[in-house]
Amino acid sequence: MQEALQEDKVINKLNEKGYEPGLYVYGVTEPKVSIGTALLFGIFAGNQPKSFVLNFTEKGIAFLELNSMNSQYTDLHTFISVDQIKEITFKKGLFIYTLKIISTDGSKQIIKISGSTMGVKWQKGNVIKLVDFLGIFRK
Repeated sequence: MQEALQEDKVINKLNEKGYEPGLYVYGVTEPKVSIGTALLFGIFAGNQPKSFVLNFTEKGIAFLELNSMNSQYTDLHTFISVDQIKEITFKKGLFIYTLKIISTDGSKQIIKISGSTMGVKWQKGNVIKLVDFLGIFRK
């Protein structure tokens, strides 16, 4: 995973996909599985966590998906424009921040972002900057 998260590789991938590099962080979605289902079916219970590089600019947020099996970028990427964001919150927990994005169509995405990630030098500084930057998305 660390190789894909080297700063030059992140910038190259953003450029390759047509996104302007901005303030980027590494985050992970949580699987949407109840405890009971997980106990019954174990690893086959549902969605696995997905890893992303999230790139924040004044225009919106780009998501570049990382394959958790081989630590490479997948072909999946998406963009949410500022106009499509109804609400955004960024809460600090003990070690992890929780980013919650609610779009104008009502869909919700919750992403866990570590305050620092081993081997990813830019993560800590960018997470700190993200707290102030997110003000542009609040209406």
